[in-house]
Amino acid sequence: MVVPATAVYGPFTPIGTGSIGLFARRAYSTFDPVSEYVSAPISLGSGHYYAQLRVNITSNTNAANQGIASGFGIQFSTGQLPDANVQMRSYLRPNNSGVLSSNLIGQAYVNNWSQAPISGQFDLPSGATVATIGLFNDSPTALTPLPNRNSAILNTYFFVDDVQIFRVPTAGPNIPCVGSAGVSIGEGCLIPGATYRWLSSINSGPFSGSYPSTLNITVSPSATTTYQLTVTLPDGSTYVTSTVVGTAPPMPTIQDPTDLDGCDILGGVFTITNYNPQYTYTVSAGGSIRLFPGLNTTYGTISVKANGKSGEGYITVVASA
Repeated sequence: MVVPATAVYGPFTPIGTGSIGLFARRAYSTFDPVSEYVSAPISLGSGHYYAQLRVNITSNTNAANQGIASGFGIQFSTGQLPDANVQMRSYLRPNNSGVLSSNLIGQAYVNNWSQAPISGQFDLPSGATVATIGLFNDSPTALTPLPNRNSAILNTYFFVDDVQIFRVPTAGPNIPCVGSAGVSIGEGCLIPGATYRWLSSINSGPFSGSYPSTLNITVSPSATTTYQLTVTLPDGSTYVTSTVVGTAPPMPTIQDPTDLDGCDILGGVFTITNYNPQYTYTVSAGGSIRLFPGLNTTYGTISVKANGKSGEGYITVVASA
């Protein structure tokens, strides 16, 4: 890390209290290729992330005669990236876990922090322990001439500041059963400059609805409902996730059979009159009744036989989400 007051190729005004300065050069004349980078330890769990950072090319014409065509940004890894070394001057290959520029970083970025940041979304399936910032492009066209500078000198020097990394919020895990009090959905931390939109779908129907434009909302659906969260990030890109919230099943109501008696030969069929196949039903019998064979999960009927015993018999039905 470089404190602005000690930066060789200043002066410039940082966004915050510090910045880093990096030098890159294509091979030309007697000069070898150089691509400075900086890495730092970081602790990120697996998940979906958004990152952004700002770039400012020095106005010093001795240090920077080129802009950057593409490939500058930040990469995340478990341990140092391959080919990284203590000199931090070799071109590194990107590992596709991070954000790289695709548009020209040119004259508009000279001594100017106000340009849109380099930004994007990415996945870290296994998390990350190291963040590396630099130019990840060793193509002959990685650098492009700046106007009114010496195009034969293939060098650039740029400052980096305002690095921000966020795990993108999600709708949260599925919730099998919620009572009348409702439940809060949406998880994660707010991202400055991001917006949040919720829609819902009942029983796989179309998404609709009007909900608060906040990350967390409280819902109490009367039927199993899918809630969809769209996060619009500061760069205008979006990330969509959903969660399914189930409802507590009503107490089963049972219609008694009319043809059951105490003879072991005869049987009968009970009917769950408010049967709903989206719920799970656990059925048992006792006393003078036995299941034969039991619950029909298509129709919600329970076939039984008399147990060849005198006295009362019973069945028990428990519904669960």
